[in-house]
Amino acid sequence: MISDVEAWLSAFQGKAREEIIDFLIENTCKIHHYRNLHAKVFLGDHLCLIGSANLTIRGISHRAEMSILLNESNKINEIREWFENSWLSSSKINIPNLKDYLQKTTIITPMAESHSIYLNSDAPIIKSKIIDPEEAEQKARKSNGIKLSEPEPWNGCDFYVNLGEGKHRNWDDCQRYGFISGGSEEKYNRPLIKLLSPGSRVFVYIPQTGYVGVGLVTHPAVPVRDFKVLVNGQQIPILDAPTVAPSIDEYADDLNKSEYLVRVKWIKNVSKSEAYRYETGLFTYPNIVCRMESPKSRLTIEKLSQYFELDD
Repeated sequence: MISDVEAWLSAFQGKAREEIIDFLIENTCKIHHYRNLHAKVFLGDHLCLIGSANLTIRGISHRAEMSILLNESNKINEIREWFENSWLSSSKINIPNLKDYLQKTTIITPMAESHSIYLNSDAPIIKSKIIDPEEAEQKARKSNGIKLSEPEPWNGCDFYVNLGEGKHRNWDDCQRYGFISGGSEEKYNRPLIKLLSPGSRVFVYIPQTGYVGVGLVTHPAVPVRDFKVLVNGQQIPILDAPTVAPSIDEYADDLNKSEYLVRVKWIKNVSKSEAYRYETGLFTYPNIVCRMESPKSRLTIEKLSQYFELDD
């Protein structure tokens, strides 16, 4: 979830505001703050609702709003890319800063709730109902020809890796030297350290590009200054090796921000121009690493196994 948290809180007071604060604290890792974001977009696996209504009781059932429900995979994938980029460019909620903001901010009482007199209007009262999201998802999956299946237990080894390219990392280097990486902030390098271990199978995805590789982790994550590569038959630090990423060494002496590299033995990797791209039901996620255990991710593994000609 991405929202302008300051604007959200300033529109409520009393018990409602306290409930929002509790919700934010309980779901800190799932919510990002994006100042001045005013879009109302509700994105599912196979459906997307875009409109003017806030996701509140008044916004859904008491106001005349306009929304468009999309089920075309190409449009949904384009919106998903927007969400991923927005997530990466927004910030996680800092609880101490949030509490400081609450102490300083002025509570604004919404006009619609502070007045009982309204202007006369001949416009009809428009009401809507919220349908079961699971039911809506199943209908969309059926309309797109996707076979529904019962959940299966996670195999314990398949992981999705979101490799955001930039000055600190480049896919060409990952292919050449056999690694995946993340850094600049702890939220980008810690998941590599905590979640990936030798034997993990990683499916590497580049935002706005597609899936580019599948490999097996052979060694745990290490800081960039400790990672060595083979160049002209000799093992040398990657910081002394030629790389496409110009600033892979920028935070080498800061272990909190350092790029961390996970050594990978590639089963199959392709250039970005050959990436397996968006299509209906393809799994993507804004976090740098996550387990591929959902029905959608398992379907994606099946498609990637065919595309990369994997044995299993």
